[in-house]
Amino acid sequence: MSEPNSSKKVIRIGSTVTYVNSSGEKFTFTISDREIDLLRNIISVCSPFAKAVLGKRTGEETTVKAPRGDYKIKILNISLGKL
Repeated sequence: MSEPNSSKKVIRIGSTVTYVNSSGEKFTFTISDREIDLLRNIISVCSPFAKAVLGKRTGEETTVKAPRGDYKIKILNISLGKL
């Protein structure tokens, strides 16, 4: 069975998301409903970042509404995380 085309993957709980911000910096986080571990880049499904990206696809842009200010990102890659 082949893996679905990455453009068809949708971000959900357990997804590992790589994105770029407007400054060109790349980041990768895994979205979890069980644990938060910033040292391992695991964030809560309740976080502003997770709320902004859930349901999005590779190539989409969105705005994260964070306590320290809103920022725009572009989703570069989505994969199934290992929690």
